[in-house]
Amino acid sequence: MPVNLVADLEAQLRRSIGDNFVDRSYAVRSSAVGEDSEEMSCAGQMETFLNVRGLQEASRCAVKCWASQFRHPALEYKWQHGQELEAPMAVLIQEMAQADVAGVLFTCDPVSGDPSRLVINANYGLGESVVSSLAEPDTVTLGRSEDGQLTLLEKHLGKKQMQVRAAAHGTEIQQAKNSDECCLSDEEALALGRAALEVERLHPGTPDLDLEWAIVEGELYLLQARPITSLHRQTDFE
Repeated sequence: MPVNLVADLEAQLRRSIGDNFVDRSYAVRSSAVGEDSEEMSCAGQMETFLNVRGLQEASRCAVKCWASQFRHPALEYKWQHGQELEAPMAVLIQEMAQADVAGVLFTCDPVSGDPSRLVINANYGLGESVVSSLAEPDTVTLGRSEDGQLTLLEKHLGKKQMQVRAAAHGTEIQQAKNSDECCLSDEEALALGRAALEVERLHPGTPDLDLEWAIVEGELYLLQARPITSLHRQTDFE
């Protein structure tokens, strides 16, 4: 990365986080034109780097993230979806949430499209195990009334064989503990549902959402919101 960009990155991190920014860890991820849109998600096409430490490592990972849009799978994906091959792309550097529990929430049933059902997938550790299908997560379903009240409908315990945790450098896969218990309490699931409804309220007219979230020492963080791209698609037969 050019020296002037490294200096700009250092200034931005210092302004956002403070002088101790060098002691924090970060997630480095892509934000490209057309990515996470209603038409396509681009999930997994560009590289994401988790638990990145220090300015120099963050700079190197940012360059790798930019370059990953020119890997063959990413170019093939863009070509298949009629996207510009050299579409503008930004790189986000976010402070890392060292999650105790994490996952995704859909503001409607992702299979049937039923808007009265919010579906949560959750596992211990970082959300990578959920979004990358490394382990079968717990599934919690909330009911939404017409006036926006939420109720807990059902819980399905996943096997949760593995979890992803921060390591000294990057992440590591660990054997999960307490896999016979739901990793989300009823109160946490309902709080997560209320946060999702608030996102909808703040962005009226948005399509049904896929939210990535994390809970760190009891504090809920929303990491990303994007449209659910699997809804209302024609089958190959159709």
